[in-house]
Amino acid sequence: MQLLQATLILIVWSALVHFDPVMKKAFGDIPKIRGKILLNEEMAKHTSLKVGGPADVFAVAEDPRDVCTLVRWATTQSLPLLVIGAGTNLLVSEKGIRGLVIKLGSGFRNIHILSPANSDGAPGQTVTRHHQVIAGAAVQMPELVKAATDAGLSGLEGLAGIPGSVGGAVCMNAGTQFGEIKDILVSVRAVGPEGELIEVPAEELGLGYRSSEVSKKGLTILEATLALRLGDP
Repeated sequence: MQLLQATLILIVWSALVHFDPVMKKAFGDIPKIRGKILLNEEMAKHTSLKVGGPADVFAVAEDPRDVCTLVRWATTQSLPLLVIGAGTNLLVSEKGIRGLVIKLGSGFRNIHILSPANSDGAPGQTVTRHHQVIAGAAVQMPELVKAATDAGLSGLEGLAGIPGSVGGAVCMNAGTQFGEIKDILVSVRAVGPEGELIEVPAEELGLGYRSSEVSKKGLTILEATLALRLGDP
């Protein structure tokens, strides 16, 4: 399965959905998730540019279990997979998207700022206190920058003004001349290509200039852990 990630920045309860029998046969048994699944959903409803034809299968995932279920299903059915957040700057053809599109829902829009911890310093070096910030993949970057600023944390200055989601920022190693996300990224929580939950250290993501190996590794990012400093943002 070729996993595609929307790198240009990226509560619905279970409902009974009546699927067209022909479509259902084409895609096999549609999985049940906490979120919702729609067939032939117009992507224009889910992109900032308001253009785009229908996705064969469009799912809104509300928790990690939903994503695991959907990725396993896509793998079993050999479906192309695209994962999006807010669909910022995502350009979709009027012909639509074949396969499965997963939109990360409200369950992936949380920001948690943890208590500060002491970093390991070599003898004679100053030990720096830092905060770990855990941000859901669907959190918008301006929201994250504001939350950090409000908490008196620095480290995100180089990412100020970048649109889109945290997940997309990691996938493309978003940044400016003043810094990029790999400078503060500790790890990500993700779903692997077989639908398994995994933790991946930042150094294993192949982060380069506006690039990463997230898609190559078949990862769907759920949240990112960042290390920020206490100080003037």
